[in-house]
Amino acid sequence: MIGVGVSERRYHAGRGFSLAEMLVATAVLSIVGGAIVALLWHSQRSYQSQQDLIAVTQEARLAMDQIIRYLQQAGNDPQKIFASETPPFGHTHAGVYPIEIGTTAPDWDIQINSDITGSVSDDTGDPDGELDSLYEKVVLRYDSATKNLYLDIGKDEAVLAENISSFSLTFYDMAGNVTTTESDIARVQVQLVAETENADQQTAKVSTITLQSDVMLRSQSFDLFAS
Repeated sequence: MIGVGVSERRYHAGRGFSLAEMLVATAVLSIVGGAIVALLWHSQRSYQSQQDLIAVTQEARLAMDQIIRYLQQAGNDPQKIFASETPPFGHTHAGVYPIEIGTTAPDWDIQINSDITGSVSDDTGDPDGELDSLYEKVVLRYDSATKNLYLDIGKDEAVLAENISSFSLTFYDMAGNVTTTESDIARVQVQLVAETENADQQTAKVSTITLQSDVMLRSQSFDLFAS
């Protein structure tokens, strides 16, 4: 009897998994594997959304930096030639101003004027008393339909930034009052909202970044060429 018991125990110890045990193990592995795949999928989507927002933010910041630079130099006029220049946008007043306003919200269109170059060639040298060189009549335009910001430095209009869902300019005089009188503009507040091209697949919403800057026109705050 003892020998038979030992043999039975050895038989049971050496047998494989039953069908039920295999099914249970397969189900557990499937659940664990599915959870891992879902986690990886969500992580990948989250990473892609973050990368899209980073790319949009970088482009928006670069655009804002350029806008600030051109606004700061608006009205640079060491040779006092603005009064004799032909105004843009079909205006009838005599002379030009640092900033000429074409259209306003939601589709902005402004021209930024400054005598900064041209004595040597079209885009180099000291101010030459003319506003016909590159970078001297800079046109900034926003199209709400395409959500694009456009820039023309005197050559050809090009896209400055894409996926700009909102863009606005607010003009102030030296006393800090809001104004649209071009001769009084001394400070400009720029605000833009950039959005990702594609919606986040988890939230079904686009991500946005808002940038805002207040720019003082250097020609209105101090004059490097004043005698």
